[in-house]
Amino acid sequence: MRLLGRVVIGVIVAVAIYLIVDFSGRVWAESYVANEVQHSLGLSAKPDVTFGGPLFVPQLLSGKLSSAKATASGFTSGGISFASADLNLEDVDFSPGNLLFHKDSTIVAHSGHGQISMTSKQLSDAFHQQGVPINVRFLDDGSVRISASQFPATATVNATIEDAKLVLRPTKEPFNRFSFGLSLPQLVPGMTYTGVTFDPALGTLAFRLDDATFSVPASP
Repeated sequence: MRLLGRVVIGVIVAVAIYLIVDFSGRVWAESYVANEVQHSLGLSAKPDVTFGGPLFVPQLLSGKLSSAKATASGFTSGGISFASADLNLEDVDFSPGNLLFHKDSTIVAHSGHGQISMTSKQLSDAFHQQGVPINVRFLDDGSVRISASQFPATATVNATIEDAKLVLRPTKEPFNRFSFGLSLPQLVPGMTYTGVTFDPALGTLAFRLDDATFSVPASP
């Protein structure tokens, strides 16, 4: 019985050590990948990265993650300011050796989805930066109105995604012959914008990921 008790205690200690190592490895890897994602995507702020799955070490050694999530707030990319971003990555492949030894590496998410959000001021500023002199306002009912300093009137617009652009088009004739387009940044190769929605505070752009690739440069 005494021997059995020692074996049980030994197993408990070994499991505890493994869980500590697993937790520490997860924390280190999440922080490291967050730094590299920031540099890879050209973000002005470091995102928060979390890995899915109950245990991290087996996934690290295999070079495959079932899922990962990255979130960021108050950042700029491609000269455009955003309020927040959420990336949900699935079926993620990477080189464990390159990651551990900080060598040039590529992280590929074979599928995923996410969204980025902007305030009306951020959206207006983005249009201005691309030479489109309109101001955007989000209304309580989810509709969007635009105005321009040289025109006294305002117009309600429909918003669509066309060829990686956010396109605003007046709803009423004859102004619906005109449209205003904003080129959207591709945060990562393999990203496709799929839709846009609005509430009184934010405009939210949805996207999907297909073989999204994050390049991780070597570091000393």
